[in-house]
Amino acid sequence: MLGREFSSLAIYCANLVKSNIEPDIADRELIAKYTVFCAEVTAHFNKNFIVSTFAPGYLCRTLGGNNYFVPYGLVGVFPSEQQLIALDGLICDARLNRLSAFCISGSSTFMGQTEAITDIDFCEYFSVNSNLISAINSKTKLLTSNRLLRVKFDKLIYIYPFANDVVIDEKLWDERTSTEINVKLDLIANIETLGRIAATNVVLLVDGADKGINLKRSFQYQEIVVLNDLNDIPPRSLYDPEEIGHYLNWLRGEIGNYISSATKNTSSVSADAIKALKRALSWFLMAGLKDEIVEILKIFKSSQMDIIAKFLRSKEVSRMLGNLDEENREQFGFFEAPACDPEACESFYTSILELAESLTNRIDELMGSVPILRDTA
Repeated sequence: MLGREFSSLAIYCANLVKSNIEPDIADRELIAKYTVFCAEVTAHFNKNFIVSTFAPGYLCRTLGGNNYFVPYGLVGVFPSEQQLIALDGLICDARLNRLSAFCISGSSTFMGQTEAITDIDFCEYFSVNSNLISAINSKTKLLTSNRLLRVKFDKLIYIYPFANDVVIDEKLWDERTSTEINVKLDLIANIETLGRIAATNVVLLVDGADKGINLKRSFQYQEIVVLNDLNDIPPRSLYDPEEIGHYLNWLRGEIGNYISSATKNTSSVSADAIKALKRALSWFLMAGLKDEIVEILKIFKSSQMDIIAKFLRSKEVSRMLGNLDEENREQFGFFEAPACDPEACESFYTSILELAESLTNRIDELMGSVPILRDTA
């Protein structure tokens, strides 16, 4: 965490984007230097990581057979060795192509500091030159403890149990429009440190230039990239001022949306308030502001949050199993959600929502304190 002076640069990028001002050469050079510097300082205080030679802003760590490329802002919340070992089998089962850039994404990247997560998010940058349909068909035959339950392929949905031979017809593949196709895999996983949990792999189809409409469905700053070789390069850079700005502004919008939803709908306050707080954590991690990060993590490490997270985790598993008919649902065994008394947790929900609202005000104050010193006439 480099302090409020350095956070101004990330916030400056957000203000540029918000004001529809294109970064100039000086902006781009400054952000490139800032990204390299942040990675070097982070590596200095985290000896288990090395700075990536070919991907500025990323730090690398090798565990087992996987090389993890971690944006400098996520190193402080990076999952522990025990957690990564527990995730290894699921990564293998959810990953469509060993040569793809496969990512631990979203709040799953926080597991080194908190296991108060409701599901595990992955995304995979899959080349349109590879055989996607064949890769998906092979995953429908998984016989491990991690079971594929649902495949969304553009507008088509396939649900367990799958056909014994070909699940998705190869004729549906068209490379000319492939980067516009939405593909998502939903799994039920069994993780030693978390128990039974829902997992999702959002497949981001990319062409030879690593471009495609699907890239807008994710942000590289919330992705821990798993690659085969330390000399490989993650598919997206970290030092683009516009990308930094879009990410921070998107997070700010998401925080507001979840707060609004939590306030209006008391039945979903637990999930929505927590999601607002997660987005706030991502915002302050990107800005590098330690005090707010510590304040948020204190909530996520509390015993009350652990109870709520387990309840929401089981609720999501039950929702996914609800897509199956009774006979096939029984194959996964009896599953009962742990008790969670809404009334007993009401004050805690309220404190989460109040903190999220307070952090929103703090974000707005910080953004208002960083001027764009440029003649835009």
